[in-house]
Amino acid sequence: MTTYRVYDIQWETDGKSVPGLPVEVVVDLDEDPSEDAENDAVNRVSNDHGWLIADCKIEQVT
Repeated sequence: MTTYRVYDIQWETDGKSVPGLPVEVVVDLDEDPSEDAENDAVNRVSNDHGWLIADCKIEQVT
């Protein structure tokens, strides 16, 4: 399992005010670290919160 920290998240909310969207999320993935795994972590955060991520930073934690 690999853990990623997705942070400095800027959400694409179509100009709507959406309270409660996080600016940082930690995600565990059951796959080896790779470029695709980072994209999977961002996609998971987006899917979990129902909004696209316009921009963010990501780092492997473990």
